[in-house]
Amino acid sequence: MKEEQIISKGIVDSPNDPKFVNNIKNAVKALEYLDGTTIKPNKIFSFNKTVGKRTLQRGFVKGLSGSGGYYYPDVGGGVCQTATAVYRAAVNAGFKIVERHKHLYGAIYAPKGDDAAIDWDANWDLKFKNTSPYTIIIRTYTTPENKAVVVEFVKQDELSSILPKNYKVKIFVNDSDITYNQDTGLPFILGERTYVPIRATAEQLGAEVKWDSVENSVEIKYNDKMVKFFIGQEYYLIDTQESTLDATPFISPSDGRIYMPLRYLAEGLGLEIKVELIDDVVQIRME
Repeated sequence: MKEEQIISKGIVDSPNDPKFVNNIKNAVKALEYLDGTTIKPNKIFSFNKTVGKRTLQRGFVKGLSGSGGYYYPDVGGGVCQTATAVYRAAVNAGFKIVERHKHLYGAIYAPKGDDAAIDWDANWDLKFKNTSPYTIIIRTYTTPENKAVVVEFVKQDELSSILPKNYKVKIFVNDSDITYNQDTGLPFILGERTYVPIRATAEQLGAEVKWDSVENSVEIKYNDKMVKFFIGQEYYLIDTQESTLDATPFISPSDGRIYMPLRYLAEGLGLEIKVELIDDVVQIRME
């Protein structure tokens, strides 16, 4: 199977006015509903169909809807920020925009007018057609402190693109089992990649982990090695040498943990990986 490839990305900065705090919560909740969605060639994506109706029962809260200073309380207010990220990713991918609406008086997070307005009751939707010859997976995450929402379109072959997240994975270091739980974040397999929560994995290796909120980076020191990863960036540093990634580190909107492919973490720290399938469980050993 082919390895995944990020073909486009949409990023939208969050408003910093405190009155929009619930809007950001709704934007993040919409990311959760979008994450992992697959779009086959020539199929049309619908934001409303994928995210669903914004209700309290489905985890949305009362935010503000409207634009240009004219706002009113609305459950789900703020999801347009996420819709705008999807729209930008679709435009960047060169996909055909089937339906898109704009805020009447503009959106504060889209000063250039490249926003997408969504309204369930008015039947305002965002739709685009996957005009590429391959299946697309939507991957979503936020930058630290939810300062921006990010939507990536990932290209995969037909088989790997329809695989769900598989949590049947065990990871060992020199025959010692690395333990994970809901608090640390759980490793999972998606397509061709095994993703792990960076901090829990590195610290159980005996490494020192340092988060830099300015650079949006994670620095890991292990023995005489130093490796640094950057959220949403397709490169990383091993000591001072730059290397490339084909799957970027991201912050999960569901648990706030930073995840990345285990392969790059291991290689950056000078460890070798061996993979076995035993009783339907993928066992990965680092030595």
